[in-house]
Amino acid sequence: MNDEVAKIAAWSVAWEGSLSIVNGGSVSRRRLASGEIRKYEGHKSYLKPYIAVANTNRDLLEEFQLLVGMGSIRCYKPTNPAHKDSYIWIVRTIKDCLEFCEAILPWLPAKQRQAELVIEFCSGGLPTRSFRDTDRDWEIYEEMKKLNKRGKELWLREEE
Repeated sequence: MNDEVAKIAAWSVAWEGSLSIVNGGSVSRRRLASGEIRKYEGHKSYLKPYIAVANTNRDLLEEFQLLVGMGSIRCYKPTNPAHKDSYIWIVRTIKDCLEFCEAILPWLPAKQRQAELVIEFCSGGLPTRSFRDTDRDWEIYEEMKKLNKRGKELWLREEE
């Protein structure tokens, strides 16, 4: 990704995007035809990187996808019929998340710490796997949850 594309991608993530580590659920659960969820002992949850940019204009996200050369686009239908469909460009593999964050980090006007955490998370693993599960990975996940928490900043809540 060249510098011009990286600048555009960085600002897109800053305005309409998300850099995150998500809990991918448990590899030990399986929904049966009856609707029952069966848990298998000895398995636990796993973590994976997640980068997204959302918009109601699909054409815009398709251009973005062509520009950065990675990711996929999904459509989300609103529950309120008065709302437009929304679209989300997503990157989820360790290799692509690492490449994307390394390219945009110098140009990010905000969310730098989230990008650094995604880079750290993705740097220690096998590039072919899409998820991780070490103690440090879970520490990164917890810090990312705090950084991405909705509402007032923590320091503003303490002053009140």
